[in-house]
Amino acid sequence: MQSIKYITGDELRKLQLMLLDCLVEIDRVCRANNIRYCIAYGTLLGAIRNKGFIPWDDDVDVVMTREEYNKFTRVADQLNPSVCFFQDNDTEATYPWGYGKIRRAGTKYIRVGQEHLKHRTGFMMDIFPMDDLPKSVLGQKLFYGVCFILRKMTYAHVAWVSEPSAFWRSWFKVLSFIPTRWVHRVSKLLQHGHNNSTPNRAHMMFIKPDGLGVSENRPDERYGWRKEWLTDLAEYEFEGHLFFGPKDYAASLAWSYGPNFMTPPPTADRQSNAPCSDYSFENN
Repeated sequence: MQSIKYITGDELRKLQLMLLDCLVEIDRVCRANNIRYCIAYGTLLGAIRNKGFIPWDDDVDVVMTREEYNKFTRVADQLNPSVCFFQDNDTEATYPWGYGKIRRAGTKYIRVGQEHLKHRTGFMMDIFPMDDLPKSVLGQKLFYGVCFILRKMTYAHVAWVSEPSAFWRSWFKVLSFIPTRWVHRVSKLLQHGHNNSTPNRAHMMFIKPDGLGVSENRPDERYGWRKEWLTDLAEYEFEGHLFFGPKDYAASLAWSYGPNFMTPPPTADRQSNAPCSDYSFENN
C-alpha cells in the first residue's frame, strides 16, 4: 500500500507559484496566437475572492471551447520547455485521459493509485476542452450517459488497481482491456462540428459536470456551461497577473458552487484536491 502525502505549508505555496509560471506561459502562447481560454472553477473563484490562489488549492483549471483547444494543441510546442510541456493522448500513447495537462518541467508528482501508469509525471494543471451538448434536456442526458461510459473506460486503467472493492477492481480490470486509443477515437467522433458559433451549452466530455450538484440549476442548465462563458471574456487579476475568465463570472461560479460561492467552506473542508504518493520539486 502506497503512503499518502499531502502538500501543505511552504511547499504548497511553492507548488502554487510553479503552477502560476505555467499559467503565465499558457496566457503568453494563447495571446500570441489569438486563442481564447478562460480560468475556471477554483482558479476563477480564487481570482474573484482572493485575487490569487485559494490558500489551500493545489491546482489550476483552464477551459476552452473545442475549437480553441484544437488551436492550442497545434501551437503547444511554443511553450517554454524549461517551464512546462503539454501532454495528451496524442503526444503520449500511454496517457489515458481525454483532456490535456500542462506539466511543470523538472518535477515529479504521482497521484495515489496511479503509480503504475507509464506517462511522464510532474506537477500539473488541467486544460479542459468543452464540447457542445444537444439542445434538449433528453439529448443532454443521453449524451452525458455516453460520456459517462467513456469516462469509466479511461478511469478503468487506474481503478483496477486503486478501487477498494474487489468486485469493482475486477470489473474495471475487464474494462481496462479496452485500449484507450479506441475510447479516444469514439470521443473524437462525438466532437465533430463543435465550435464557437453554435448556441449550444458546452461541457467537459470526461469530467462530471459540477452543475449537476447544484439544486438551484434548472434541468436544462445542469449539464454544461453557457457558451458565452467561454467566448465573452474579461481579464481578472490573479497573483499580480491578468488572465481571462468569463465576463459573467458570477453566473459561472454559481452554476458550479451555488449562489453562496463567495462564502469559504468550513475549515475542515479546506483541503487540497488529491493526495499523492510521491512528489519532488526537482526530479533530476
